[in-house]
Amino acid sequence: MKTVKLIINGKVKGVSFRRFARIEASNFKLNGYARNLENESLEIVLQGESENIDKFKGRANIGPPLSNITSIQEEILDNSVTFTEFNIL
Repeated sequence: MKTVKLIINGKVKGVSFRRFARIEASNFKLNGYARNLENESLEIVLQGESENIDKFKGRANIGPPLSNITSIQEEILDNSVTFTEFNIL
């Protein structure tokens, strides 16, 4: 199991990106959360199999129809916290 934090930059607010993230996380059996940041970015924490996280990142690069992704930063986190579902914060 792997845990990563993604910071997604670009047009990510007002385009249902958090809902998109929840659907994709469910599709790839990932847990964690998505939340808007004050700097207009989106933070997504994912926990699950590495292969599924990679698939999620591929979908996140596209995003929902009205989004415009300029960059995604990734940080690997330790597994000290276990997530049991994917939440929108």
